[in-house]
Amino acid sequence: MSEVNNTNDFEKRISKEINDLHAKYDMLSKEVEKLNKNDEALKESISHINSNFEKLNNNLEAILSKIETIPHINVEEIKQPKEKVSVGRRVGRSLRRLVVGTVGVILDVKDKTTEGIANIREGFEDIIAEAQYNNRKKRMVAAEE
Repeated sequence: MSEVNNTNDFEKRISKEINDLHAKYDMLSKEVEKLNKNDEALKESISHINSNFEKLNNNLEAILSKIETIPHINVEEIKQPKEKVSVGRRVGRSLRRLVVGTVGVILDVKDKTTEGIANIREGFEDIIAEAQYNNRKKRMVAAEE
């Protein structure tokens, strides 16, 4: 009789261990699935950030091309005035155009940079929010167990 009890106890213990292993396997499968989803989301976020950097790069290229089109002071024209306008006035007008163009380009750079940084910040905020959500979700699952 004691041998039958030992066999029953052994079978119960083995059955319990199998059930425990099955539960752990299910939990690990869910964790792997979550990790795969997080990996996909991270790849998407990185792709979004890369896209923002490409846009920023394109904007900087456009700004640089605008800088190249800013009129430069023609020294020869200043030396040989064709009309009765003082040299100081000609230099003043040329400098004014140069300054206005430069300030315009600087404002364009500021606007494009601000926009790019806002997009990058938004991407990082999304990543942080998603990570916080996943952490809360893990804590809730752990608390339920």
